[in-house]
Amino acid sequence: MAVEAHAGDHRFTGAGGSARPTPAATGVALAALGLAVTLAWQAATLFRLDLAFTAAETELSFWGRGEYQPSDATRETVRRELDTLLAAAPDQPDYLTLAAYHAAWLAYREDDPTVARPYALQAVDKQYAAQQNRPAYRQGWAKLVEYSRRAASDRGALAQQRLEALRASP
Repeated sequence: MAVEAHAGDHRFTGAGGSARPTPAATGVALAALGLAVTLAWQAATLFRLDLAFTAAETELSFWGRGEYQPSDATRETVRRELDTLLAAAPDQPDYLTLAAYHAAWLAYREDDPTVARPYALQAVDKQYAAQQNRPAYRQGWAKLVEYSRRAASDRGALAQQRLEALRASP
C-alpha cells in the first residue's frame, strides 16, 4: 500500500502514476535537449577550428626546412585557412601568432622589397595584436621584435615603443 502511494505521488508524472509527463517535466526535458544541442554545436565548431589550426600550423612548420618549398596551391590553402580562423575568432592569440608567422615567412621569401614590406608590416601588426591578448607570453615579444627588425628600422622603433607602453600599463 505504501508503495502505491509513493508511485502515484511523483512530481514529474501526472496524478495517480499516469505515464504522461507534467508540463514542468516537459519543460525541463526541452531545456536539457536545447542545451545539449547548443553544446554539441559549439564543440563541433571548436573541433573544426582546432583541426584547421593544427593543419595550418603543421604545414607552416615545414616551410623552408630542408628542400621543402610549398606550392602556390598549398600557400593559397594555408592563407584561406588562416582567414577562416581569424574570421571565426579575430582576437584568438594562437591564430594571430600563426598569421604573423605566415606573413613573416612570405616577406622573408620575397626578393622584391616593395612586395615584401607589406607582408613584414602585417607580421608585426598580427604579432602585436596577439600580444595584446597574451601580454605575459615572452616568446611572442621576442617574435614581435624579430619581425619588427625585419620590417624596417622605423617599424622596429614603433614595436619597441608599443612594448614599453604595454610594460608601463597596469
